[in-house]
Amino acid sequence: MTEPAQTIAPTEIPLTSMPARDGQASASASELCLSSSFDQALLSSTQRAMLALEGLGLPIGKHKGPRTGHPYRDVDPRQMWARYYLSWRYIRGNGLEIGALHSPLPLFHGARSAYVDYIPLAEIRKHYPELEGFEIVTPDIIDNAEQLTKVASESQDYIIANHFIEHCENPIGTIQNLLTKLKPKGRIFMAVPMRDATFDRNREITPIEHILSDYLNGAEASRWSHYCDWAKHVANAPEGEIEKVAQDLVNRHYSIHYHVWNFQAFRELLNVVCHELHFPMRLVSATQWVFNPFESVYVMEKTTGDL
Repeated sequence: MTEPAQTIAPTEIPLTSMPARDGQASASASELCLSSSFDQALLSSTQRAMLALEGLGLPIGKHKGPRTGHPYRDVDPRQMWARYYLSWRYIRGNGLEIGALHSPLPLFHGARSAYVDYIPLAEIRKHYPELEGFEIVTPDIIDNAEQLTKVASESQDYIIANHFIEHCENPIGTIQNLLTKLKPKGRIFMAVPMRDATFDRNREITPIEHILSDYLNGAEASRWSHYCDWAKHVANAPEGEIEKVAQDLVNRHYSIHYHVWNFQAFRELLNVVCHELHFPMRLVSATQWVFNPFESVYVMEKTTGDL
């Protein structure tokens, strides 16, 4: 029997003011808000948790990030605090990280990740010339991350998939498959880009009915429309060139954002997955961090029940 899923209402919760660090101005309590499922006891100690994490290697200031040498050039380091705090709070054991590239999630409590990508390191460097000079993690597993055929069922304590789900033609099917790879109470950690703060800003939010159709009927029928939408609104192709640009993207197997969300839309998707499709999963955290409008972070936990 499937355990009932949580429905998390977004709330704006002020945190205590963070002190000034390395010449930065301190942030006021009104600036430090997040939408999340954190309980009040943890909220009251968030500042202390952040400072404790710094002692464990949390990148708080202007410096190179842990394990990767990623310099976070021209990026406010506070943008990443929500990811780091949620990693510290929820990630334990041995798991996977999909598509980590130059910014794998820092791990705590002795957690260990195997890295998954669909191409080996040499091809990654060719595919992403803009990452020249950045240290990129070497994939341990070369596999289609939407299928993970090389990963045994119920073998993982967690799966980290940051900025991944938007590249999946069938997001619901992908979540379903990730759940099969998790042990009971295993967790999925997802950072999802938010439309209004990214190059997707001129695109429409993908309706939940569309995503359900991709799951129930297959994504092939909508593939061409996604490429044309990307060509028009992201590549800014002139009206008469949209199909030509879209076909070029298809020919190059270019990995576009097939689907577009904001915070509420992705929460709606997760609630449909939990309540209407009855996947054995509950949403344990849905977080928007005031210093990072580019993404929201979601943590889901596998419950008892069959897929």
